Amino acid sequence: MKMCRWACGKTRRDRERNENIWERMKVMNIGVRCRRARLLWFGLVKRREESYVGRRLLSMEPPGKRGRGHPKQRWKDTISTDMRADSVREEDVEDRDTWKALVSAAATPY
Repeated sequence: MKMCRWACGKTRRDRERNENIWERMKVMNIGVRCRRARLLWFGLVKRREESYVGRRLLSMEPPGKRGRGHPKQRWKDTISTDMRADSVREEDVEDRDTWKALVSAAATPY
């Protein structure tokens, strides 16, 4: 943020909101950018052939029970949360152009 303010010629004393500076500089929020990358990678893996190791691991359930207390966040849980937040469905993965358009449109912060 400090570099964005410096590039715009603003200081903290100018009391300019971060969101306004991000819009002016066209900087994407890191959380949005990571979510977009995860969804794009998920689409890539889902379109691969069935024998691909990554694709087999997506549907794998580890043996045993999860520990007590708050369960650790798994990659599959994160992907499902991202897909719900961006309102994209797993069925849309098969058409690459549609998937990229949906993910890119959903990941735009402005």
